[in-house]
Amino acid sequence: MLGWSWCRFLTLGGSVILVFAASFGPFVRQIPQVFSRLFPFQRGLCHAYWAPNVWALYNIADKVLAKVYKVAAPTEANMTSGLIGEQSMHLVLLQITPKVTIIVTVFFWSVR
Repeated sequence: MLGWSWCRFLTLGGSVILVFAASFGPFVRQIPQVFSRLFPFQRGLCHAYWAPNVWALYNIADKVLAKVYKVAAPTEANMTSGLIGEQSMHLVLLQITPKVTIIVTVFFWSVR
């Protein structure tokens, strides 16, 4: 069994940083655009690869509550309209911003 080694740790860390720099280096001037495409909050969190999680359930709850309370949907796309585009509002439930999302994520990481 191998023991702990600072040399191995720094070598591994250096190789990770090198790979990260090599992959994001060419896009240094476009970092905001890269992150907006990696984390598409403006398109809505109920996107195809987010669907089977809590965000989909949240959006379904908003849709059901909108029907129960008879809230008229606006003509533009909302989170549960099924239209693709920049979607920025729920009809009944609170809007979840990227800042709230990261706070909740960090909270649940720290609570084991």
